Amino acid sequence: MPDTTQTNRSRRKVEPWGIGIAIVLVVFVLLLISFVMFASMQNRDLVETGYYQQGLDYDQRIEELQRAQSSAVLIKLDQATRQLTISFIPDSLSTAMPTGELHLYRPSNAEWDRTFDLNLDANGMQVFNTQELPKGAWTAKVSWTVNDQAYFYEQSLYFP
Repeated sequence: MPDTTQTNRSRRKVEPWGIGIAIVLVVFVLLLISFVMFASMQNRDLVETGYYQQGLDYDQRIEELQRAQSSAVLIKLDQATRQLTISFIPDSLSTAMPTGELHLYRPSNAEWDRTFDLNLDANGMQVFNTQELPKGAWTAKVSWTVNDQAYFYEQSLYFP
């Protein structure tokens, strides 16, 4: 009579649980590594340079924004010609003309940001040609000083 205990031992059934768990762990680690590599190659231009210092100066920026509300500044974009006009209403102009700058901020790509000096005409207006700038969402940030008082105004724009 043949020994059945020995043949049963040699025909052990392989349990797939160990192999399945190992495969799941290996796939998880590979996906994790590929996600980290993908995330590290992404463009992170949504944060301006010097954002930490801007956060510290935020109270001062709020005061500048409140002062700008009492001053009448208008930013208008002509969609057809893509010309950006900044105008100060003459009543808001004192004897001194404002000096400052216009910063066009592109959230999706910092390389496209532009800064222009304010050189207002006698009527308190200045026109900027923005045809060379790419289409999309922009933020116009105007900061100016009059009689040693700082002002700040910000407006979202969309260039067609």
